[in-house]
Amino acid sequence: DSMLRVKFSEKERRLWLDRGQAFFAVAHNPARPFRVFVGDDEVRAVGTAFDVRRDGQRAQVTIEDGSVAIYRGADVERLDATPATVAEAGRQVVVAPAEQIEIAVVDTRRVGAWRFGQMVLESDTLRTAVSEINRYNARQIVIADPTLEDLAINGVFQTGRPEAFVEALTVAFPVEVRSEDERAIYLERRS
Repeated sequence: DSMLRVKFSEKERRLWLDRGQAFFAVAHNPARPFRVFVGDDEVRAVGTAFDVRRDGQRAQVTIEDGSVAIYRGADVERLDATPATVAEAGRQVVVAPAEQIEIAVVDTRRVGAWRFGQMVLESDTLRTAVSEINRYNARQIVIADPTLEDLAINGVFQTGRPEAFVEALTVAFPVEVRSEDERAIYLERRS
């Protein structure tokens, strides 16, 4: 569920991530900066490989190789502006309007698993896991019983196989399929 617009010119490589997630492996070229815009913020690459995920106005930038510079607000239009922060490989930067930039060390393999059709869960809630897997599928999983939402889930799952994910849930947890059709699978607590 991603939407990306691209405008390359002789002077720059400009992209807008309107929603979703994208991975970029960028060749260094100071004469044509590589600029990804997420709302009012910009991620500027310097010969790097990085992932940008946009959830509403929040952007999450994960650097696999090299470094990126983050620019905010009015500075995004100035190529000579000082970046708000610079982050190196193995870091994740979270940027949201009117909030401080957050930088953390992350496992880039876990974050980048989506590119290989996988979802790696480490004590993630069922609510988070279902939200993530639903991003990749027309057939949606619905948690019909809110008491299940905070179950902690661990494992590696295929993003394109919601039925296999549900099957694993019903084997490992007190979860059962209440009903299903071609559009949705409804989960409830096993009695």
